[in-house]
Amino acid sequence: MLSRGGNLITTYTKIAGLLVTALAVTSCGPSNGANSPAPTNIAKTSSNVLQLAVGTANLYGGTGAAMTGLNVVTTYRQGSGNTAPGDSGAAVDAPTFTLPNLLPAAAGTGDGFDATIATGPSSSEADTNTMTSTAQTGSNTTTFGIDGQVSGLGFEPFNYSQLGTPDGSAPYGVPLYDSVSPDPNQLPAAWGGPPAFDILKDGESPIGNGDVPAGTAGVSMGLNVFEGVSAVPGGTYSVSVSLPANTGTVGKGQSFTLPTPLTSLPNFVPPVPTIDATGDGGATIADTLPAGVTEAYIEVVDVGPGPYGATGVESTSCNGAGDGQVNANGAANGSPIYYTIEVTASGTATLGPAAGPGGAPSLCNGTDNTAVNLSSTGTPVTTGGDAFYVQGIGFDYPAYESSYPNSSGNPSPAILGANGSDDITISAANCEVVGTTTGTTPCPAPVMVMIHARHPANHAVRSTKTFIRRR
Repeated sequence: MLSRGGNLITTYTKIAGLLVTALAVTSCGPSNGANSPAPTNIAKTSSNVLQLAVGTANLYGGTGAAMTGLNVVTTYRQGSGNTAPGDSGAAVDAPTFTLPNLLPAAAGTGDGFDATIATGPSSSEADTNTMTSTAQTGSNTTTFGIDGQVSGLGFEPFNYSQLGTPDGSAPYGVPLYDSVSPDPNQLPAAWGGPPAFDILKDGESPIGNGDVPAGTAGVSMGLNVFEGVSAVPGGTYSVSVSLPANTGTVGKGQSFTLPTPLTSLPNFVPPVPTIDATGDGGATIADTLPAGVTEAYIEVVDVGPGPYGATGVESTSCNGAGDGQVNANGAANGSPIYYTIEVTASGTATLGPAAGPGGAPSLCNGTDNTAVNLSSTGTPVTTGGDAFYVQGIGFDYPAYESSYPNSSGNPSPAILGANGSDDITISAANCEVVGTTTGTTPCPAPVMVMIHARHPANHAVRSTKTFIRRR
């Protein structure tokens, strides 16, 4: 990557306004630097703003080390003196995160980007106090690998390749370092969907819309919860970013100290959905916010109709939702559709009837699904309603206010809660099927296995790595 006086030469690309907040690199050519396109903008990295806050995480109301964790909130954004203030600080950065205590001793599994963040620390990081990155020209395995960065909101796999595109647009799952396989409560990717995160500005899911990249299911919520990593009262945490430049590297660091005593949020009782009696595709969801929670997301994930756990007989939803398995016609039956409702008090949250892609029903019933599932002779195949699961994610800090697009243009949005920490509580998943009267908590394993089998590839794995190289 070129630099002038430590300033990275970049151009700024936004997808659907604020879908991906990393910067596209256009000044980085082949490895010998030939044929590099002319730079269009110069970003003063010295004015970029790096922020950090951490807190406790209560996972699914469980007990023990595996059901507690560390919530990390970090932002790296262009300063007010740059041409795109509030956007991510760089197209490529290599983060390091240091803790006052040790990471889990069990190592995670690497993915196609040399990252282990989905399942645990790398073998070289296990039982140490530092999460590291892999150099763009490296091949060693680390927590963040080569695609992990500190983005405009959170650690995300958004580093750009030399082709000028991000390695992936799908955010990390929740929680990270998830040692439970399969975890029936894990959110496979922290997508924020309509109505709270409405990137199309029409109240509809962006899946399949040509105005956004393929595979886009919403906006990243920037959630980074590390399972099995304890919060330390009075402990000091630090994050740093290193950016490649022809002068070597440029970077920035930030630290944060947790208060004593710690604040932890109570268990979040799983929200309970009720399908609209008219069968129009909408639902109401009863939620009770735990004490200390100032705002929450009610997350609804539609995985389409069953039967589940049997490859080759999967059905298609009327809104295109699915779990990625092969259906009776030999094609993938779609991908999960994400909906997010932001609430600030206990009560009833509402999912509108037509928030599906293209205004399709948000949650399809059996009649709607039967109409789109035809045999080879064109005869409707009787199909059940969509399976979906609901989770509550509660915060004691301004999570929604600091998210995109709410904090667009702000280099340093407020991220710290009133208690001096950023604490989170996540309910167990409440699994339901449209057309039935009772749900189960947690969701049945066969349903969730289908979704989370795709988790290690939240970002598209490349068969051949491409790198941002220094000239």
